[in-house]
Amino acid sequence: MLYLLRIGFKNYNPNKKAYINAMSYNLNNAIEKTATGYAINYENFRISKGILNPITSYRFEIDKETETFTLFWDYDAKLSTASRLNTSSCRVILSGPEELAFSNEGMNTLLQQTQTVKLQRQEHIGTYHIYVFFHKSDGSDECTDSKYLGTVEW
Repeated sequence: MLYLLRIGFKNYNPNKKAYINAMSYNLNNAIEKTATGYAINYENFRISKGILNPITSYRFEIDKETETFTLFWDYDAKLSTASRLNTSSCRVILSGPEELAFSNEGMNTLLQQTQTVKLQRQEHIGTYHIYVFFHKSDGSDECTDSKYLGTVEW
């Protein structure tokens, strides 16, 4: 997860290290006080912070036979073009009960509208939180905000 946070928060505040940016943002926006302590608000949690995420709708499928998770999306073409995101690389993250569980190795572009992640049976079976963001491949290291897509059981 640290590797992804370094990518996702590198440009959020250039005067600070990416990890500090990520911790500061998430502590201020994704941690909520509850009756019994504190909890993560997964919808407000970010793996990356930057340009508005262009995804407008999505669906995903899990194929237990091939052990793959595939995400399909539609996106705002005007936003994508204006922000120069069309060739940005997709990062899909499934965060598990204990730690980051899965992330895609090969990265499709926003225009391809699909990304597959290879799943492997984990020691910890349970709910995985799904996030997606796009990372520019033009050398600028700009990223979109990560988008929370919900949960999946694996």
